[in-house]
Amino acid sequence: MNLEETLKNAKAFLFDLDGTLIDLPPKTFYIDYIRYCYPHFKDVFSNEDEFRNALLSSIQETVYHTDGKRNAIEIFIDIFAPKAGLDEKETLKRFMEFYNGDFDNLKRFVRSYPISSKLIILIKTLKRKAVLATNPVFPRIATEKRIKWGKLEPQWFDYITVGENSYYVKPQEKYYTNILREIGVDARYAVMIGNDYEKDTAAKKVGITTIMVDTHQEGKENKTCEPDFESSLKEIYNALMIIRKTKNK
Repeated sequence: MNLEETLKNAKAFLFDLDGTLIDLPPKTFYIDYIRYCYPHFKDVFSNEDEFRNALLSSIQETVYHTDGKRNAIEIFIDIFAPKAGLDEKETLKRFMEFYNGDFDNLKRFVRSYPISSKLIILIKTLKRKAVLATNPVFPRIATEKRIKWGKLEPQWFDYITVGENSYYVKPQEKYYTNILREIGVDARYAVMIGNDYEKDTAAKKVGITTIMVDTHQEGKENKTCEPDFESSLKEIYNALMIIRKTKNK
């Protein structure tokens, strides 16, 4: 089956956010993420490097501590809090203060891809489901802010994975099977579109067709699956426009 036939049969389109639907350079973003988040914890870490190591290691460890009972935010806080010498309630409070305030300084790193809004709106016009399958290591407030910074709207999506509603994270298979269950679509009729060879092509393991876009590609050194297709948002949009025109004849 070629790309156009795959898109024609798809009932749900899953999209990664950072580097896929919005132009966000990951390395630059995370450098300043740490820079602005650190002041909220500077009384419990001796320096920014110590905070960075605790933060990044906690994010990495989250994938190994999922149990299906705690959501991704609860797992991360449970791991990070002891490293900060704080209880879970105080740790969460400090992170949320950051997301409600200093996190907004990162807006300047985000640029929109004009094709993204056109593509999502076209998918909705075709009566298909649009899912924002971004790695749920952020709480809802941070995810929705990034969506809007990229000139998209949260209500355009039928489902958005965030830390509060996700019990697994990328590249875990259960992350993808949970999405399919939530939206009521069989893997055979779902497409995952992303820019990370490790995290996004993992959807292929549960039977979802994977498309790797040509922007901010990463994760090649850790990939476990080859994408079914390599394309671009523009090519996907054009293919869906042909499908729409054919349908309207």
